[in-house]
Amino acid sequence: MNILLYNDLNADQIPGFAKVRKALERNNFQQADVRKIGDNL
Repeated sequence: MNILLYNDLNADQIPGFAKVRKALERNNFQQADVRKIGDNL
């Protein structure tokens, strides 16, 4: 799956984002449990 990010989004500032992105790219929505990202989005 392709992931679309906003131009101004600094993904490096979001804890756990890389792990969630990798899971989504593998279509593993269960592992990507987006609640793990936090409330900073």
